[in-house]
Formats: sequence, C-alpha cells, structure tokens
Amino acid sequence: MIRFTDLSIHWPEVVRFRERVASRYRPGVKADCVVILPCSKRKPYSLSRSHRLFAQAIEPARRRASIEELTITSPLGAVPRALEAIPPARSYDIAVTGVWSDEEIEVVSRSLSCVLPQFSPTEVVAHVSGGYLAACQRSEAALGWTFRYTGADKPASTEGLDSLSKALEAIDGHPKHMDPIEPARQVLSYQYGPEIAERMMLPPARREMSGRMERVVCNGKPVARRNPFSGFFTPEIEGARIMAEAGVHCVDIDFEPKVKVVYCPGVVSADPAVRPDDEVVVRWKGRPVGQGRSLLSGAEMTASGMGKAVVLREIFP
Repeated sequence: MIRFTDLSIHWPEVVRFRERVASRYRPGVKADCVVILPCSKRKPYSLSRSHRLFAQAIEPARRRASIEELTITSPLGAVPRALEAIPPARSYDIAVTGVWSDEEIEVVSRSLSCVLPQFSPTEVVAHVSGGYLAACQRSEAALGWTFRYTGADKPASTEGLDSLSKALEAIDGHPKHMDPIEPARQVLSYQYGPEIAERMMLPPARREMSGRMERVVCNGKPVARRNPFSGFFTPEIEGARIMAEAGVHCVDIDFEPKVKVVYCPGVVSADPAVRPDDEVVVRWKGRPVGQGRSLLSGAEMTASGMGKAVVLREIFP
C-alpha cells in the first residue's frame, strides 16, 4: 500500500486500522514507561537500522522497569510494537517530504491520545522530531500529561540516542518479563476484541512453533494458527467454537457447506463488524461449520442477492 496524498488518511484500510487499535487493542501489562518512536522506511520497523539502535538504547532500562514502545506514523497513527507485523502496518510506504500537514498531525495525535491511556504509564518519553514532535505535543496537551522529549534534531543520531539513554536512566519501576504468548494475545485482541482474546488465552495457554507456523494451544486444544504471510491468526475448531458462542466475526448460513465458497443468497445474518478480508467463522444451525476469509462486509453479505461472501479455508466435520 503506497500512501502518496493526504487523502490516504481516509482510505478504508487505514481508518479501520486506527479504529481497531483504539477500540480493541489491549496491552499486556501496566507500563512504567512508554517510549514513542518515529516510523522507518523498512517494515516491520524492528528490522530497520534506526529501530535496532533505539532497541540498544532502551534495553538497559528494561532491566529496571517495564518499558513499552509505540511507533507513530502517518497515516496509520500509533502502532504498538506487537502489531507492526500485520497489515497494513507491515506493508505500506509513504512519500517522505519532511513536511506534515495539520490534518496529518491531528490524526496521529488523536490516535496517540486513544492508545496511550491503555498502558497507564507513569512516564512517557517521546523520542521524535519534526511532524512527529508536533503530533506528540498536541496529544500531550489533549491528555493533560507531561512528556519527556529526547529526539533532538535526528532521533537516530549519536546525540539523540545519548539523550534517550540518559532519560531512561531516571526511569525506575518493576521489570516484567513478557510471557512468550503475549504478542499473540495482543494480535488476537486487535482482530477479534479483548474478550475473545482472553477466552482463547485462558491458562495454561501456550505458544507452539513448527517451522514458520505459530499456533496457540489452550488445554491441549489448538485454538488459532498464525498465517505467516498475513501475520493474522485464523481460528481452529476450538477457537471457532469460542467465536461462535460469542457471535463475534460470525456469518450464519442456511445450508451445510460442501464446497469452500459461501454465496450471498445463503447468508442469513452476519456480524456487522465484519469487513472485507477479515477472518470469520461460518455457523449453520448455531454451530461452527467452517472458517475462512470474508470478501464483503457483514452488511453487504446480508443485503446482496448474488456474489461470493466468504471463501472457506476449512470445513469442520
């Protein structure tokens, strides 16, 4: 996805990302400090040279306190570290001019103001400059908080990194070792909402890796597996049951599927929160009978009398 004009701020994929981060995303723990970082050309951000330098400067503070990271970017707004590898955060590009419009600054500051309180931080360190700095200052005023600014003219410069390290030396708290399953929980929360994520992650849930395949297992039952190409989790039978019981991202049909396509005439109802390319569970007579990718929004599926609604990846027995 290439972002080349200010109109890109209003693209459906971009707006949906900001809205879901604001309404669904939940961080794992209360943070002693949140560090706000600028985006990078390379995606995911953590693979870029600048973010590797930031990580080196932040690492000593992690031994003393719970540190969380937020990357801010136009047009996506605030991107939590756990969500940087999912679309559209993993697959967009922008034309870098160094000049931010007022609309860009406002959109990013609103996104930041929605996400930051979720972390309940005692300190916020904004390691930014330029338009990023203006967005942080506007968010700071909106929240009534006080940020500490360390970016200098170039956040990745030696001067900027020294300033970041010195600011974090003053941070003290309670270091928390992140559960290996926590990033998966945060992605599931973004996809399906925090309630579904918690139900899928009930102890003793664990994360299993097999080659490039990542799977979440709860009580010995596979719940969801991660698509290595999209970065999203697709529900397995147990995960589909949880979603079907809650009615989240569900499409109800009036027939038992035999082929891996659900057409609109067979759709009885659909979760109105469903959007194109979402992972959905298909129900027949109240029980999950398959899971797949939606081609239309929930409202379009029920209103249309023709065309494909869902492409099934799996039909459950």
